[in-house]
Amino acid sequence: MDETLLRRAQQLRASLHRNQRTHDLKGIPKHLHPGIKTRLDFSSHELAAWLHQKQIAPLVWRCPYVGDILALAEITIDHIAPLSKGGPTQLSNFAVTKGRTNRIKGNMSRDDYAMLRCVVDRFEPDVAQSIWNRMAQPPHAKMNEFRARKR
Repeated sequence: MDETLLRRAQQLRASLHRNQRTHDLKGIPKHLHPGIKTRLDFSSHELAAWLHQKQIAPLVWRCPYVGDILALAEITIDHIAPLSKGGPTQLSNFAVTKGRTNRIKGNMSRDDYAMLRCVVDRFEPDVAQSIWNRMAQPPHAKMNEFRARKR
């Protein structure tokens, strides 16, 4: 297996583990956190093999939501059925996406995201692009913008 792909799989698995742990610990007092273990049911090697299967060419993927061609450095793993809505952290519930698309999709289902794309893409191209840019901002950037306007 390609060593570069395995390294990226290790990074992505670590990110998925952090997200899973954050989700599992919501509502649990902080002093209880150290005793709680979260576990992913797949290894970095299994994730790398899954990524290898999803390639359309060596180290190239296609985003299932927008059709963009993605290089290894651009890929993120999206939960098709969102974690916050009971979706599992399993290979069968993953899609290879671009980070920007993953941020915009957030905890929407695949169908909700497709509907949003249909609505936004009806606007003039510059307006649609402005909407996508705003939605792609990290949450803290949106909050800072809101606070600045409030003053």
